[in-house]
Amino acid sequence: MPYLKAPFTLQKHDMPVMALFANAVELTTGQTQIDLLSPGHLALDPRNRGGRYGVWVRYGADGKPKRSYVGAEGSEQYLAALASLEELKRLQSQAKKLRLLGFAAVEHDAALVLGELCNAGIFTGGGILVGTRAFGSILNHLGYKATPFLSTQDVDIARLNTIKLATPLPAGGFAELLKQTGLRFVPVMGLERPPGPPTSYKVVGRDLKVDLLMPAAASARPYATRSVSELAAHATTLPFLDYLTAESWTTIVIGRDHLIPVRCPQPARYCLHKLVVAALRSGQENPKIEKDTIQAGILAAILTEEDSASLEDAAAALTPKMTKHAKKTMLRLEKLLASEYPAALELMQRLVH
Repeated sequence: MPYLKAPFTLQKHDMPVMALFANAVELTTGQTQIDLLSPGHLALDPRNRGGRYGVWVRYGADGKPKRSYVGAEGSEQYLAALASLEELKRLQSQAKKLRLLGFAAVEHDAALVLGELCNAGIFTGGGILVGTRAFGSILNHLGYKATPFLSTQDVDIARLNTIKLATPLPAGGFAELLKQTGLRFVPVMGLERPPGPPTSYKVVGRDLKVDLLMPAAASARPYATRSVSELAAHATTLPFLDYLTAESWTTIVIGRDHLIPVRCPQPARYCLHKLVVAALRSGQENPKIEKDTIQAGILAAILTEEDSASLEDAAAALTPKMTKHAKKTMLRLEKLLASEYPAALELMQRLVH
């Protein structure tokens, strides 16, 4: 049976490039707070008596300049602002370098959201970034570039257990927390009548959407709405999400101006979970089935070379029901991998049997 060429290509970053990435990770995780405003610039206002005063001009999500006085030129306050500006420009420069080198990045609005969630303690308190945003960060951490990169406009946040926030939740809960980015978020109401509480929030006039997710209990109906009391919000329950989020690691998201530490699923579990959920999608022509399978294939190809033991451990943690679903996707995976990644296909066939 002839097999088509894999619909993706992989490029491994060389050691000097990964050293730059490792430096960015160290710089990122050293931040105590993600500053959501752009670095901007410091100007001097000569109109004040007694000397020139520093004005820090920066830009928020709305693109409008925001000015703040930072003390007289040479003062302690002025010098502190200058040091902060230099640090923010350093982060911005690192982010730009990584994007130019081919690392997966997110658009500015998504970076603002992830920065705000990071500041609230979502990722250190039990929340996990999942979906394609997480996939890009996983690729970066593994040291690979995949072409094409199948993007998405959603930011998916999974809650495995109760999230312990680092800061008080604002009045209005999770919805208000999102609005602190400066973006105009509104709840996405479901089609049921009467509509239930929202589990998604969309930016007015833009494609960005934030989804709250949590695992569906084995005995409960999936795709239901459940309360997330610590966020004063609700989440959609997904099958097998507990498997995906049971093992995670800290990596970074690359934005336009920002580098943001996040928690993402362990790569091998992400790979096998995609095989499982692809089989749960309805409709043979559903584009999400292809995206799930390609992401699984990319990670299978990488991990076969870099860390096959992690795939074996992740496969051993599959339940019989999950294995049954994963088997249904193996024919699609075979078509993707057979001609160019036979070793990866052989390993996956052995693991999912």
